[in-house]
Amino acid sequence: MSKPVKYLIGIVVSLFFVWYIASIIINAATTKEIDYLQMWTGGGDQGAFWKKAIKKWNESGKGMRVKSKRIPVAQSSEEAILNSIAGQTSPDICTGIFPGFGAQLASLGAISSLNEFESYNELVHHRKMEKIMKGWEYESKNYVFPLFSCPVLYWWRGDIMEELGWNKIPETYSEVYEFCKLAYIPRKRYGIRIMRYNAWWGRWIDFISFYYAASGGKPYVVDNKAVLDNKYGREVMEFFKKLYDNNYSSKIIFSDPGFFEGTILGSPREPQDLTYAKQQFPKILDKIKIGPVPVPDNHKGEVITLSDTKGLVIFKDSKYKEEAWKFLEWFFLQDDLSREWMELTTMPPARGDLLTNPVFTSYFKENEKVAEYAKYVSNAVPAIPLTRTIDVQEAMTDDLMQPIIYNTQTVDEALKNTAKKINESLSEY
Repeated sequence: MSKPVKYLIGIVVSLFFVWYIASIIINAATTKEIDYLQMWTGGGDQGAFWKKAIKKWNESGKGMRVKSKRIPVAQSSEEAILNSIAGQTSPDICTGIFPGFGAQLASLGAISSLNEFESYNELVHHRKMEKIMKGWEYESKNYVFPLFSCPVLYWWRGDIMEELGWNKIPETYSEVYEFCKLAYIPRKRYGIRIMRYNAWWGRWIDFISFYYAASGGKPYVVDNKAVLDNKYGREVMEFFKKLYDNNYSSKIIFSDPGFFEGTILGSPREPQDLTYAKQQFPKILDKIKIGPVPVPDNHKGEVITLSDTKGLVIFKDSKYKEEAWKFLEWFFLQDDLSREWMELTTMPPARGDLLTNPVFTSYFKENEKVAEYAKYVSNAVPAIPLTRTIDVQEAMTDDLMQPIIYNTQTVDEALKNTAKKINESLSEY
């Protein structure tokens, strides 16, 4: 074989060898799984919203891609999340965290303080959330970034009010008494509903909402001690007792349609109830009037109420905390996504500029009842971030609400016993 031929063969073999090695490298690179952020979300409309928002983020190319997954099935989403922490399978980001559960996760060292991220303050300022974030503080830090805020307000059957010759929304205890006296038909119709749910979280809707309204948003637990056995707690429970003693509020927890059927004329409601009403009772929805939680006759200043609110967290064992924050920062800066969230869920975003930001102007013109809720977002206070939230609110059910409903204790006895039970629970932790 001639030298030129041997030389040519050598070149071909060398090129083939280089191509072979290069193909192995390229194939390994293309088949290697690309890292991404894992995010757990709720289902239904919320899950659909997040899929759309995440798609927009992924297409922007501004950071690590995100994949969403519904929070795994368990007795509750909280249990599923705690199981994931124990099994070291928690995601990078999770939605649906209420203040008490956020406090519990923070106390376990499971979630990151959001204050540590460089652009945190700028993001809060953009959404005018300085006042809102105060209600989420746990040990002087914020671990949860609230997504939505659902103030508790009262719905009234305006059509039946007019039939009774009553032409205003009852806003004080005396006005409620007078209206209930006019509206009451024994075992057929009640002027107001106080206790809508028996579940522990039902105290958000009744006692805590009324306590915040009476006190101007003052806490019911301070330095891990119950303080609800005070002037404000007494005013609220005396109001409840008078209603129950006169049968103005039924002791039976009515099925939800009771309000729409005219069995109850005033009921505590949240903005997401508007979707239910629109679908099931559209003709009644037009006749509903929305007003604040009633306050004592001598109340002065703005009316504060409870905010049924949830937010997002970044888990501490995430390998990509900075990347996760970059995604959250992008998301919360997109005002159009805040509007899309509200359009889909009717739950107002947790931000202080809802009534001043032009992005929302046309929406509120077309959705006046949602606008009523938006007015209260900045003055709606979350339940206190307590690690023993469920225990505290179960005490409010068993030792405060039920003894008054069934007249087995005086208001002073019920408040004293409830404070004692709460303090025992908090001292165990």
